[in-house]
Amino acid sequence: MDAADKMKAQCALWLLQLLALPPLRVLYAISTVMAWVLRVVVRYRRKVVRRNLERALPEVGKERLREIELQFYIHLCDVFFEAIKMLYISMDELRRRVEFTNAPLMADLASRGNSVILYLGHYGNWEWLQLIGDHVPLPKSHKMEVYRPMHYDWIDFVVRHIRDRFDTTLVAQDAVVRQALGFHHAGEPFACAFINDQRPNSYNLRHWAEFLHQDTAISTGGERIGRKVGATFVYVDVEKVDRGRYRVTYVPMEDDGRENSYSLQFLGLMETTIRRAPQYWLWSHDRWRFTRDRQHD
Repeated sequence: MDAADKMKAQCALWLLQLLALPPLRVLYAISTVMAWVLRVVVRYRRKVVRRNLERALPEVGKERLREIELQFYIHLCDVFFEAIKMLYISMDELRRRVEFTNAPLMADLASRGNSVILYLGHYGNWEWLQLIGDHVPLPKSHKMEVYRPMHYDWIDFVVRHIRDRFDTTLVAQDAVVRQALGFHHAGEPFACAFINDQRPNSYNLRHWAEFLHQDTAISTGGERIGRKVGATFVYVDVEKVDRGRYRVTYVPMEDDGRENSYSLQFLGLMETTIRRAPQYWLWSHDRWRFTRDRQHD
């Protein structure tokens, strides 16, 4: 980063550290007000949210869709404050707030010497799910979280700074293949988490499937890497129990013989998770921006 970007990053961190100081119960009160402002005053991506909800949940009545929309904006603001709270929150408190129902499964898989591919979605609080690193008995460098670098270097620095407290390593998506194969060729197992409900880049719209009633472009990079190294695939199922309380279950996946089997299974499991409580998915993301002919909607 140049000097100007460093100054922006430092100022942003100072501001976030100030915002993160109050206890979570206070932040949630602020979050409720902020959600109203975001939805009613700023109207942040409200057209995208409504369009996504109406297309994905056509069987749900209009009144219920508006309830989901309202609950979504509150949850979105909750996730923002929970994410910046990572600057101060103790690991013990975070572990109390995120319950893993079958945590020993990850240690068992790692003990077999297999690498593990984890599939997550933008559901619940995906930032706090970096606690997964607690359950994998591998060096931090071998516990990878794939992410898309931010467009602005100073924002990317801030995001990485917040996440760096955890026992995982951020790896840019264009570097993960090299990193994973390097570990594999050295005979060293690794764990790699993919937030796999993102829309692929416009130049990578090769694989499609039905997801939430929509013809949906899907990412298969995690599956291709996992198959090359003989990895075990695991879906990370998340439930939001209450504000700041989450329950997580690891769901092992098996190859069912279809092309892109694991990627398709992920979509099915992700859809089940979303339908269970749709307000906790990231509806503001323009997931269905592209169609098969790559034209904008």
